[in-house]
Amino acid sequence: MLNTAEPKAREIPIEPGGTGAYRRNIEICAAGKPLGRITMLLRVVRVLTGFALASFAAAATLVLFVYAPADTASLSTDINGARLSEAGYFALVITPWVALSAALPGLAGVFYAETQRLAGWPFYVFAGLGTAFAGFLLQHASESRGGPGIFEAYALIAFLVAGIVGGLVYWAASGRYVMRAVAAAKTS
Repeated sequence: MLNTAEPKAREIPIEPGGTGAYRRNIEICAAGKPLGRITMLLRVVRVLTGFALASFAAAATLVLFVYAPADTASLSTDINGARLSEAGYFALVITPWVALSAALPGLAGVFYAETQRLAGWPFYVFAGLGTAFAGFLLQHASESRGGPGIFEAYALIAFLVAGIVGGLVYWAASGRYVMRAVAAAKTS
């Protein structure tokens, strides 16, 4: 005999905060779809990996401005290899500092892009520019008065190019996959 009775709806309690997140998690788990949490974890890993790669790329760009190409080209080949190794080491050393100074504005931009589903590269370039300009202004504000400072065109160009490179690397590593992550979250 075929059972035509409709299943009883379960009463799901509403949590004290009233955001509805508890109810949605219960509904996802009751429907046999625990992939919502896995998808969210994968999105966080994607964002953090993209941020780490963008921080390294921005640090390497800043190091390229420290080691001018004309200086490197005029050196002999044995010193040139040592100079490149030193530049690579220097990029690795300053990467955490770049990540630390870019964390708040960069991750705020990423949060906005993830919630608004922005996957185009121009947004990430402008977010990188804004982050770099904020870092430049912060550096300028924290230096001592009267002595030589960072407020020069060369330093500003170095910061802005590093921001552009960081934004493009983030887009290439993580930002362009925003729509796929949203589509995966909807199907889970």
